[in-house]
Amino acid sequence: MTSSITGGVVNLGCRSELDIWALTSTSFNTHLVCSSISTLCVMPACEGCSAILRTNQGLQSHYQQSQDPRCIAYREVVYGTAISSDEDDVDHAEEDEMDVDVEPPAQFAGDLYGAGYQVDDFPGFEEENPYNPDDEEDYDDEDDFSRNEEDYNVYEMNDRVSSPILHLSDPEPELESDDDIPDASLGGQQAVEDALHRNVHVHSFPSLAAGAPVNRQGQDANTKYGYGISDNQQNPYVPFTNHLNWEIACWAKLRGPGSNALNELLAIEGLPETLGLQFKTTQELNAIIDAHLPSNWPSFSCHPVILDGERFEVFYCDVIECIKALFGNALFDPHLIFVPEFHFTNDSKDSQVYHDMHTARWWWYTQEQLEAKSPGATIIPVIISSDKTQVTLVGGKTAYPVYIAIGNIPKEIRRKPSHHAHILLAYLPTTKLEHISSDAAHRRMVANIIHAAFGHILEPLIQAGKNGILIARGNGDVHHCYPIYAAHPGDYMEHIAVTGCKLMECPICLAKSKDFGNLDDNSPMRDIDKVKRALDVFETNPHHFAEACKEANIKPIPYPFWKNLPWANIYLCIPPDILHQLHQGLIKHLVSWILAAYSEKEIDARCRSLPPNHHVQHFKNGISHLSQITGKEHAEIAKIIIGLIIDLPLPGGQSPIRLIRATWGILDFIYIAQFPVHSKETLECMENALKQFHDNKHIFVELGI
Repeated sequence: MTSSITGGVVNLGCRSELDIWALTSTSFNTHLVCSSISTLCVMPACEGCSAILRTNQGLQSHYQQSQDPRCIAYREVVYGTAISSDEDDVDHAEEDEMDVDVEPPAQFAGDLYGAGYQVDDFPGFEEENPYNPDDEEDYDDEDDFSRNEEDYNVYEMNDRVSSPILHLSDPEPELESDDDIPDASLGGQQAVEDALHRNVHVHSFPSLAAGAPVNRQGQDANTKYGYGISDNQQNPYVPFTNHLNWEIACWAKLRGPGSNALNELLAIEGLPETLGLQFKTTQELNAIIDAHLPSNWPSFSCHPVILDGERFEVFYCDVIECIKALFGNALFDPHLIFVPEFHFTNDSKDSQVYHDMHTARWWWYTQEQLEAKSPGATIIPVIISSDKTQVTLVGGKTAYPVYIAIGNIPKEIRRKPSHHAHILLAYLPTTKLEHISSDAAHRRMVANIIHAAFGHILEPLIQAGKNGILIARGNGDVHHCYPIYAAHPGDYMEHIAVTGCKLMECPICLAKSKDFGNLDDNSPMRDIDKVKRALDVFETNPHHFAEACKEANIKPIPYPFWKNLPWANIYLCIPPDILHQLHQGLIKHLVSWILAAYSEKEIDARCRSLPPNHHVQHFKNGISHLSQITGKEHAEIAKIIIGLIIDLPLPGGQSPIRLIRATWGILDFIYIAQFPVHSKETLECMENALKQFHDNKHIFVELGI
């Protein structure tokens, strides 16, 4: 039995029946197993003497204070010099040149309390310590989908990708010449490569003109903003009269006190006069901001959509202005990506590495086509995301927001809400159409409304994608940009709506619902040219339009918004979704299968018996009665689900080996899928994990689930 830690979860890599029976026949009960698992996830260990510490701070103190020769040798090899204390700052330059031979760690030697322990002092722990410090990871589960900037740093990303599966634990190669020094102008791309801590072989796009600026004489974004505020350069706090007014305004707007609370504060007798404030109410403060501070974000407008004589209102921003605001943001400028690249793990280029959009094939092939037409083009991959959201539980009010982002901003910046790399682009109509009694007519009207609204919002991308537009980046350089509709994240229902596919069909390929459980199914991708030819029938022969759409396996939508968008293939714009497809999809079904295979009382009892621990949510009332489960809760359940069933026999005495293997396959697939970097090897691991599930899934059918 091997163990690894992926995503903050111990993954007991059992791959044989002997391993399973060794676990199921052990005398430890489930809560002891899970307690050991969660303890291993969070307790660091010394690489020299194998002493296990409680915290990373304790580990640093141990390296600083320990006099064990192995600890001293290890910290000198890793850090290049000993960690000095305030009292003793020793120069170890000569020792750094020595070839230190580190002996294998002895059992129970060299922790914080000394090195005089004997094996007999710890009865019951005679076996070799199973803890492997190389498997340790920093994992912040405060938010699985949006990490805080201070919590997600390069060091943490290094740890996450240094998995045995990725083979990314090789030492960083030494720079042999000036040509090997990373180019700082690469911005976000170089930040990702530095985080990989490995030698990435980059195959650059052959045309040097691709992505290059056409004019370097423009003003940078900060200068433009300064001129937009005032020509008076003497007062840096314009439109506020002094530093105090500026600080109070920042506190009022950034710290989030309510308008009534701020009015009550300013209403204290003599307070505004004593402080010399130029505003006495929230309304006056808002008026100063609205009148004198320029905004980088475009304003909303309303457009009516008329369908079958009915009027539906769409509130939206100019999509081109939104793209200019993101591309020209001075905060994103050092990290912007302009040209595609292929990254490989070796010189032979037989294993490609994927992390950001520019390392994949779509951007490269689209750049080739644009360069043949217009040399010097800069592609802006436009990312449109939408999701109908329930606003209130009482009354069932809903909102349909649409957001926009661009692929030139690296994903590690784009995925953090605190960086504001997404702009609210529009609100789609959410009318319930209660006057339409026919279900088929209701579905047709909803589809037409969505596509008509998207068609009006994204209409400026047609000419901009064909001819290109000039857009200035944050440093003032002007690029000849081609904004191209490239991705549309969302859940399954959103993908069905935007692609025009039928329910229970794949929005990417031609697989039907009956084929979804077949691992060997190789259904072809949907042919966008065939679909467009079917859509053209509406103009020439409307009576045969429905039949043509049926042959093309799409709904009869006369004017889908993506039909005329240049360089866009809607079936290539559907990305995987970790939240909806994995956590809210696979884990949701897996939990229901396990509850049906065993019993809800048994699983809940085992959940309650788990001791509270770090990085693991404690479900004190079990998991069977949870309602409206969030994706984060499903991710927390995935951390403990294998520990709940690892030694639990199936009812009737049937062997649980295949059920455990099927569960293992799903968990491996989910955790590998969340790697920030993928390669040929990791994709093969995902395929093997998926095959393991399919090879053992029949146990659920035999149990009558």
